[in-house]
Amino acid sequence: MPREALREALLNACINKDYAEPSPIQIRVYENKLEIINGGVLPEG
Repeated sequence: MPREALREALLNACINKDYAEPSPIQIRVYENKLEIINGGVLPEG
């Protein structure tokens, strides 16, 4: 994965997280994929 893409994915997870929820940002690394999960939603529009 290109370094710039990973950086953008991590920043998006931090920026779009709903900090009112206590759930942490989760990062899961698999052999063939990377998952970044947060409790936030993308803004409408």
